[in-house]
Amino acid sequence: MCANHDSLPPAPPSRRGFLFTLGASLSALAAVLAGIPIIGYLFGPVRGRGGQAWIKLGEVARFPEGQTRLATYDNPFRVAWDGPTAKIACYVRRVGNEQFQVFAVNCAHLGCPVR
Repeated sequence: MCANHDSLPPAPPSRRGFLFTLGASLSALAAVLAGIPIIGYLFGPVRGRGGQAWIKLGEVARFPEGQTRLATYDNPFRVAWDGPTAKIACYVRRVGNEQFQVFAVNCAHLGCPVR
């Protein structure tokens, strides 16, 4: 045996090895990208939703007992380019002296208007 036998240059990477490494890398990247929303969903309740508060719809006298009236309010989560669409309508029914029911004007299923 030759004393220089250990100093041979390494063999060039094979095409098969390159494609395996590329496939594994792309799969890992896809898993990370798919995992981001899942992690956000799982840790969402821990984060909480800051800034929620009651929204004033008008004076109590504006809503007579036993009647349903249309009211509008400004969307608290609006952005600058929302414009007039930031005004959201709702129906308010005064059930008792200090009890109210508030209904959205759009169906929760497909967003159809409700009368």
